[in-house]
Amino acid sequence: MMQLTEGAIEALSNGNGGNDSVLQLVNIRKIESGSGPPRFRVMMSDGRHTLSSFMLCTQLNCMAEDNQLAPNCICVLKRHVTNILKDGRRVVIILEVEVLKPAAEVNGRIGDPTPYSDAQPKAPQQAAPPVHAAAPTSRPPLQPQTGNNVNRVVGKEFEKKSAMPGTPGGASKVVPIASLNPYLSKWTIRARVTNKSNIRTWSNSRGDGKLFSMEIVDESGEIRMTGFNQEVDKFYSLVEVGKVYYVSKGFLKVANKQYTSVKNDYEITLNGETSIVPCEDNCDVPVLQCDFISIADLEKTEKDAIVDVIGVCKSVDEVTRLTTKTNREVSKRTLNLMDSSGKLVTLTLWGEDAEKFDGSTQPVVAVKGAKVSDYGGRSLSASYSSTMMINPDIPEAHKLRGWYDKDGHTIDGQSLSDMKGSGGGNTNWKNLSDVKTEQLGHGQKADYYTCIATIVYLRKENCLYQACPSQDCNKKVVDQQNGMFRCEKCDKEFPNFKYRLILSANISDYRDNQWVTCFQESAEAILGQNAAYLGQLRDSNETAFDEIFQQANFNTFVFRNRVKLETYNDESRIKATVLDVKPVDHKDYCKRLIVNIRKMEASI
Repeated sequence: MMQLTEGAIEALSNGNGGNDSVLQLVNIRKIESGSGPPRFRVMMSDGRHTLSSFMLCTQLNCMAEDNQLAPNCICVLKRHVTNILKDGRRVVIILEVEVLKPAAEVNGRIGDPTPYSDAQPKAPQQAAPPVHAAAPTSRPPLQPQTGNNVNRVVGKEFEKKSAMPGTPGGASKVVPIASLNPYLSKWTIRARVTNKSNIRTWSNSRGDGKLFSMEIVDESGEIRMTGFNQEVDKFYSLVEVGKVYYVSKGFLKVANKQYTSVKNDYEITLNGETSIVPCEDNCDVPVLQCDFISIADLEKTEKDAIVDVIGVCKSVDEVTRLTTKTNREVSKRTLNLMDSSGKLVTLTLWGEDAEKFDGSTQPVVAVKGAKVSDYGGRSLSASYSSTMMINPDIPEAHKLRGWYDKDGHTIDGQSLSDMKGSGGGNTNWKNLSDVKTEQLGHGQKADYYTCIATIVYLRKENCLYQACPSQDCNKKVVDQQNGMFRCEKCDKEFPNFKYRLILSANISDYRDNQWVTCFQESAEAILGQNAAYLGQLRDSNETAFDEIFQQANFNTFVFRNRVKLETYNDESRIKATVLDVKPVDHKDYCKRLIVNIRKMEASI
């Protein structure tokens, strides 16, 4: 029979208990808390006594909801914090617990424990302001009060004997983020800033304003903080990403999961009483708290899920500029990440992250809070709320760097991402005969591949059409024969149009050939001219127009293609579309050939 830690209940009740006590869970009860997440009140036993003043932190609610924590299970208390109420009663908030033996394997209650006496010592009088917690009873939660109470933190990593300088109530003890809840009236946390947004503004019928948000982390967890208007002026320039601060006094509320990927049921709103003071000590606070998912597992991850990923930047595209529907220009850059699973995924960066990123040294990139897309396979996008770190000083990054430098750099990798402009020309290599023999494109979803091939024929007939001149519309317009051109999609007439390219090409390698369709960007890359110039040339100088097509023949490129079986007029055929065209990087191509030759030698 498993041995419980006798005397642990008495020690915990008196505020002297440490971590790693082995206890039996006797009872667990769910307590609803209005609009916030529920809380779970727990009764524990050490074989001699029972104590019902245990509460799970909300981050552990899943263990109760999944019945991992069930009556009679044996568990070890890994980390906890003890809050003292005004009447002297102590509430033990469980921050980390491990089930040693599930309830199904335990034959009832161990020993004959009796309830520990309620005659607990009163809290000593201190000059420090109080930190209150909700009493774990069936009564409504205690409202914040004033009085001479203290908050006792049990656990080496959170014990701070000295007062924190420069904050209201200078003798406040530091508490872990995981113990925060709306019923604590006074608290101070010590945490590292891992992400800070730009200042954003809004304007509506109720007025205008500005805000910014930041994410902070300590040993116990993470939380998001948001400041508005005056707090933006007060704190934005003070706070720097990567530095550690003492934070006290702020409004704690239930987190809106629509706007954050931070794993906490609560978030903090900065107000006029909030204090943020730099920590000058050598602080052993985590740099980032991530739950990394393997790139291979992204294949079965749902669309729009928010994930943490880490990988080596295998290749990167140049920055491009896009114009949004609100006529705002934004920068965009795509890169390919690969991890030890041998799979690659495209990550899209935006704005300042896109402009500053340097992938020339193939760095390790960690992204917290990336959004999963299913466009063209699986891809990732880093939004304003994501946190990106280059070559972070964490074990996962060091392990990945060692793998890539030793073996990973010789692997082409299989791409999950097949977006236009993804730079996927270094992944999933095939020759054109492989596409046919492997019947790529015959499944329910499209297939994607990369090849090196040569242009052998271009159809110039019907390669240009007159399109709607609107920014986000490329539909063909109808000439009204009165100087106006009508777009049926926009339901408007325009005095002008723009030329668009749809180019049909036959490409060939040493084993086979294939017809492919090239749209605007890829067609312009092959022909070396933009659509507007080609349209003007076709109307004014047909000989020069033909010459451009002749010069494009027998040029070799790296093609990134999409293939899918399509049915038209009861006839099924494979349609191949070019997603991206790049010049051949002969140095990289030779390296890949050498690797393939060595693989063939090893297999002989």
